[in-house]
Amino acid sequence: MRISQFWTVLLCCCILLASGCGGHQRYMDGFDADTGLWNFPSPGLELGVGAEIADGKLIVRIEPPYRMAWADLTHEYTDFDVTVEATPGRDEQDDTYGILFRYVNGLKFYAFMVSVGGYYAVFRVENDVRIRLSDWHRSPAIMTGMTTNTLRVVGRDGRFAFYVNGTQVPLCPGGIWLKPDEDLCDGAELTTVLEEHTFYSGRLALAAGCGHNPGAEVNFDNFKVR
Repeated sequence: MRISQFWTVLLCCCILLASGCGGHQRYMDGFDADTGLWNFPSPGLELGVGAEIADGKLIVRIEPPYRMAWADLTHEYTDFDVTVEATPGRDEQDDTYGILFRYVNGLKFYAFMVSVGGYYAVFRVENDVRIRLSDWHRSPAIMTGMTTNTLRVVGRDGRFAFYVNGTQVPLCPGGIWLKPDEDLCDGAELTTVLEEHTFYSGRLALAAGCGHNPGAEVNFDNFKVR
């Protein structure tokens, strides 16, 4: 009887750990193997846009210039705290990479992106139209070149915060940065929390963008959702 009760309690604990509290799922992935929980882009790597899990990384590759590609996790989230380590495969200043969140489909999602050159931005894609919620801005927290950066996005209801290597980055929602290296926002109030209520739930995804030179690649590792 005691043994039966022990295994019952253990099973319940495992279920709670897997599903999380407050209606969201905790998840960790070191990409040592393909868990089958990631959706990879179509048409796939043979046409130069795609992603795969290999060599202990989730690798996103884009051959055509000015294109994005991503892999999305099958879990749905409303509230989340997600972190990932990202390493560019080349030192092209206008290549980008980041986290997509509240991902409804390829035409509707939010994105937190950083560039190899040390800039970051937040935007919303709605019906395949990109709307900048906080424009590109340089941050000393971003390690430039082919260096690993740890990205983090925290979402609670319609409030979002963004971090690079443990530093929360400022935002200029609806305004214009006066200088690329100074946190001076014109036409809006400088803030560290973005309020946005267009999409209320969705998946998470890891994304990369190719700049003006073809052949971008980004390696992701140690993905965690709390």
